[in-house]
Amino acid sequence: MVSNSSAPEGSRSVGGANGTDKRTERRLQVGVGRSTAHHGELLQGVFEGHDGRLHRALITLPLAGQQSTVTFWPGEEGGIRSRPANRRKAARAVVLTLEYLGFPEAGGDLTIESDIPIGHGYGSSTADVIAAIRATAAAAGVTLRRSTVCRLAAAAEGASDAIAYGDQAVLFAHREGRLLEHFGGEIPPLLVVGFRTGGARPIDTLSLPRARYDGQEIEQFRVLRGLASRAVRQQDPA
Repeated sequence: MVSNSSAPEGSRSVGGANGTDKRTERRLQVGVGRSTAHHGELLQGVFEGHDGRLHRALITLPLAGQQSTVTFWPGEEGGIRSRPANRRKAARAVVLTLEYLGFPEAGGDLTIESDIPIGHGYGSSTADVIAAIRATAAAAGVTLRRSTVCRLAAAAEGASDAIAYGDQAVLFAHREGRLLEHFGGEIPPLLVVGFRTGGARPIDTLSLPRARYDGQEIEQFRVLRGLASRAVRQQDPA
């Protein structure tokens, strides 16, 4: 795993429209990326960062049983086309990743295969986005840090869960795309039961108003953060 600095993983240079770098003759190959789903959040609220400010953040509950697989096919034409055609966030993630890796003019096609239900809180769009970022990086022969993947995902979506970290328990500022705290281990073993009612309809969560919290709730979030940290260290689901 390479350094996570302001420069990308891999050398930076300007890419041509055919996916070939004009200075170093780097070529994009077919790349495949994958990401699991999630089952909502164990905890979500506002929490203090190292800068002393409050940040909206969450602890994602990963769901390994369902996943999105994305294949990126570099092409000679500019622009990104996706199949299915309505996956605009995943396409934008590819554009951002190509720019980050030094191929700003490259284009290609995405093939997205997913068994994650859309619009029901299982992170289908985030899984597509993260898998698309990983597929693009693989096409460039690069492995990106999870923190970099998360920043690109948040930029592509506007807000993103931390499923790039897999089963690692992290407190993640989902609108900023960065960690507030890594709890140092995996989420304790849990048996989670989820269900959808017969009349359930997809919800556009980004269109909902942001929650507002009072001082008492913010203090409760501080306590819950400490309890979550202890639960991870002790692997105690209770």
